[in-house]
Amino acid sequence: MIEVKGSTLSPNKLDSDIGIAPLEKFIFTICDIEHTLEDDYGFKREKNGEIRFILFVDEADLDTGQLQHFDGKFASPKPPKIEDVVEKTIAKVDETLAIRLEEVNNRISEIREEISSRGGEYVGTLNLGITQITGMLAEIGKKI
Repeated sequence: MIEVKGSTLSPNKLDSDIGIAPLEKFIFTICDIEHTLEDDYGFKREKNGEIRFILFVDEADLDTGQLQHFDGKFASPKPPKIEDVVEKTIAKVDETLAIRLEEVNNRISEIREEISSRGGEYVGTLNLGITQITGMLAEIGKKI
């Protein structure tokens, strides 16, 4: 992969003064890269005369550090189609809902087991509360 600063491809003041157009400067720079790769680095030309290389143009002349992380895959510069976005979003929503539904089912099962194992305790506590309320109501009835 070859990184070229954007200013290298654009004519500078001297180039403009002698009449070099942007396209001419671009073609010259690409040809220079090809010949340098062949002459200095031993790149071989294809049968059609081309040298294969990846060109990264840093238009802002900034070192973004992106080349260090380049893994050989390019992202499409075009925005994704709405159908693709919707399809991917629906798939993620479906996956999330399935996970959450499984979590809810697991929690319901845990609650059922707890109620089953402690059912007697709950009934006893409720009966005691009802007995206490009944006693209080009886005392209130006597006072009235």
